[in-house]
This record gives sequence, structure tokens and C-alpha cells, in this order.
Amino acid sequence: FTTLKDGTIDILSAATTYTFTRNVLKKFEFLPTTYYDGQGFITKKVAVVDRLKLNLNVVAFVQIKTSNHNMEWARKFVKAISDMPEVIEFYRLSGSIDYLLKVLVPSIEKYDEFYKKLTDKVDLTDVSSSFSMEEIKQTSSLPLDYA
Repeated sequence: FTTLKDGTIDILSAATTYTFTRNVLKKFEFLPTTYYDGQGFITKKVAVVDRLKLNLNVVAFVQIKTSNHNMEWARKFVKAISDMPEVIEFYRLSGSIDYLLKVLVPSIEKYDEFYKKLTDKVDLTDVSSSFSMEEIKQTSSLPLDYA
């Protein structure tokens, strides 16, 4: 993984590595590339999009407490959250908070609409929201030192 991280190689392809800067200079021709790592590390390829250009100006962290801990309620809750595109991250936690959501919306007014839709779908004991004032670090890069 060190060579991927430092740019020595650009891709892993069918267990063969290519370095485009070196190989393009040698005028190698490439077939369409199939990304492959052989061990299942790569699960999905995505494009990173600027949320502000999509008018998603408000980042809300929603802490949810529930007194319902049965499987029927949990399935209904997971389905409700999964159907809400504003929720981009969803976690079940240990401790005093049961669930944490990361929500992107254009405005506080749209967040209020989201909140009403959420509380109409499932019974919740407590919902507390915090709004991001500044994004200091956001990355989709994973630490590769532990693999």
C-alpha cells in the first residue's frame, strides 16, 4: 500500500502494477483497466463531489435516543433512515446515544422538513442536533498503515 499512497504506482490491475508516468513515456498501450486488488480491499469506486456546489450548505449531526430496542423497531428505523437521501452516514453507538446520523441539507428550513419527516416515520425518545460551523477535515482516504 505504500506505493499506492506515495504515487509510485497509480493502480493495481489484475495483479499487475502500472506506473502511467513511466509507461506512457514508453508508449505502452493499455487495454481498458479493471481495478483489482485480489483481496477485496476495493469495494466501490466513487467520485468526490463538492457538496457546496450541490447547495448542501448545512451539515447536521443528529444524536438519537430510543427506548425501543427490539428487532422489529430497529428494522423499521433502519428502513426509514435508508430511504432518506439526506442521511449520508448512519451509526449505532454504545453509550448514552443510540444512533448518530450525518445529514446534508441546503438550509435550516430544509433540515426542519427532514426532522419532521424523520419523527413522523419512527417513534424516538430524544433527537438532538448539532450543526457544523466549520469543516476542518473531511476525507474519504482510509489509513493504510494497519492493513
